[in-house]
Amino acid sequence: MVIILSLLGITFTLMIYLSMVKVAAKADRELERIMSEYTMRINTGNEEKPVVSKAI
Repeated sequence: MVIILSLLGITFTLMIYLSMVKVAAKADRELERIMSEYTMRINTGNEEKPVVSKAI
């Protein structure tokens, strides 16, 4: 009985870990897309200056 419960616990933990990795990968792709879009705007020269650069 204890072995079955521990196996269930390990499986549950792995499933949570894998779903977290999936979410992180999705967020990473989204960030990559935003960064490439921003770089493209800088290269074409029509990007709006961020507020941070005014403060510096």
